[in-house]
Amino acid sequence: MAEALEKKFPNGAKLIFLDGEPGSGSAVLRAKGFFDAIEKEKDKYKIVARQTAKWQRPEGLRVTQNILTSLGYQPDAIVSANDDMALGAIEALRTENVAAGKVAVIGCDAMPDALNAVRDGWLYATVDQRLGGQVRTALDAMTAFLRDKKALTPAILAPVIITSANITDGEQGKSE
Repeated sequence: MAEALEKKFPNGAKLIFLDGEPGSGSAVLRAKGFFDAIEKEKDKYKIVARQTAKWQRPEGLRVTQNILTSLGYQPDAIVSANDDMALGAIEALRTENVAAGKVAVIGCDAMPDALNAVRDGWLYATVDQRLGGQVRTALDAMTAFLRDKKALTPAILAPVIITSANITDGEQGKSE
């Protein structure tokens, strides 16, 4: 998510960050990863609001509406720890009559609705963690271990930032 933000705004941006469920491991790790990644450029990237939307689209809508009202201006970006909250943020932007793409919204999970929003220009980027690939890799490794006694070794599947430029690379957008 940080890489997508830095690519879109290399000179800096004012942004809203939407957190997942407070205390959940994935919410903590996604936020930590994002903030660690922008730490070296923290003077360029100003967090104007940070709030939980509990992984939920309706909460993403409500929280974003409240933040936009309290700010009194549009941020450059909204970074969301998952796509559902990002899609809620997009609904909030629509209710404020903000044109598609005017505020760069970045999500995570590359779910089908998010890929559609990327295609339609509402979502700047979503991060595809390649969950299907992770499962296949793990099953292949376990099968090789059980059948052939092949040692288990770590495998890293790098996440992929999906934008309009590579929309067909989204794992959930492909038919197998």
